[in-house]
Amino acid sequence: MFCPANLFSAMFISNQFPCGLPGKFASFPTPLDRSINTTNVRERRFFSISRLSSIFLCVFVFCGALFGQDLPDKIRGYKVQKADVSINGSGKGKAVEVRIGEPEIKSISLTGVEFALPAEMSISDQSGRVDFLSFKGFEVNGIAVEIDEYRDSFNFQRDEKLSLPKPVSIRLGAFGVLKGAMREIRDQKACWRVAGRVFVFGKFKKLGFSFKRVVPVDVDILIPNPTLEKSSSDAESPCVQNG
Repeated sequence: MFCPANLFSAMFISNQFPCGLPGKFASFPTPLDRSINTTNVRERRFFSISRLSSIFLCVFVFCGALFGQDLPDKIRGYKVQKADVSINGSGKGKAVEVRIGEPEIKSISLTGVEFALPAEMSISDQSGRVDFLSFKGFEVNGIAVEIDEYRDSFNFQRDEKLSLPKPVSIRLGAFGVLKGAMREIRDQKACWRVAGRVFVFGKFKKLGFSFKRVVPVDVDILIPNPTLEKSSSDAESPCVQNG
């Protein structure tokens, strides 16, 4: 600790020996030197700790950004709950099974193309009610598409297969249509790849309790090209399977 007495001693030595202490006494630090050295050590220690804290903070933020990009705990007031979902027979024995049917063209206009996808589902271990569905990041053959929220709520029972009240509508905008048309001219595909994530919002009942949950479902399937004419001799399309 620095005190006025140390300062007085240092000033006295400086006045008496302007060039420093003579002989063997020159190697001994003065009280002022000791105070300055102590301060420097404390400053170096402080800055070292600060740098170390900054490094740990950066690592923490980076890791949080890296691992926090998946899903939050809640979405729109519904707690996120992941589930094993089978889509068009991908994996057997899963609690949730979804089967997506063949698409049908609803309309073709200057603003784009709209087609509908029917679907049916069954849940083996619980019952409840689906409030609505939302869709994120959906693409058809790598081209972004628009899908409105599905607001037709419905109830479901355990181990009961049911169909959606109405098909899901998918819109391919004019730019996407033009882009897809150029690809079709070059290479007409019998199957289209549909990929994205569906969020199922609802209230699920199990063992007498009701839970407000949202279940994310990743979709990556092949569907028949709805713009191609289907021959009457065609059996069930091999495209309707997990991609």
